[in-house]
Amino acid sequence: MIGTQELFKQQGDDTVERLPEYTWFGRDRFGKHAEEHMGIFYRKDRLKLVKSGDFWLSDTPDKVASITWGNVFPRMVNWALFERLDDHKQFYLLDTHFPYRDQDEDARTKGAREMAAWIAKLPAKVPVIVTGDFNTEPSSEAHRVLTAGLKDAWDTAPKREGPAKTFHDFTGQPTVQIDWILYRGVKADAVRVLTTSKDGRYPSDHF
Repeated sequence: MIGTQELFKQQGDDTVERLPEYTWFGRDRFGKHAEEHMGIFYRKDRLKLVKSGDFWLSDTPDKVASITWGNVFPRMVNWALFERLDDHKQFYLLDTHFPYRDQDEDARTKGAREMAAWIAKLPAKVPVIVTGDFNTEPSSEAHRVLTAGLKDAWDTAPKREGPAKTFHDFTGQPTVQIDWILYRGVKADAVRVLTTSKDGRYPSDHF
């Protein structure tokens, strides 16, 4: 599966047209399909989507497109409960995109607390994986809150490839480590930060 941020519907549809073994789902941050999505892709031949949903990072998480904590745009989490078709084991995936401004650190911390509380209500024996652009570094309070119950793949996988820092603003020179994969109930064997480019052009401003 793939957790994306800033995905537009046209991009998601184009991707699964080129990769027909995949499909994707998710509403945009306004609860529709005209804006940025936290779109989740998954292999239909390997995973069954048991249930899915979303919630907003605000004081009213069940209110679509709700904004509090000084955020400029709605911030949300897209989630799914998957079942592996080979052994029928289940796991949750959550995908998010935290606010980006320097003054949003408190909002990022509150978003992390909301996510941690949501995860804490899940069945303890079901694994959880979290993907996201958190727009803050591992030294932050948001990372501390989430890793109180989750492990960071970059810190724990025995095999690591690529730079730790991920945001490079299309320059190819990364400056901060703001994209994380967090988990519980599974084992991270390897983690890799992809730095692919073609003719000096990058597919994203993040690795």
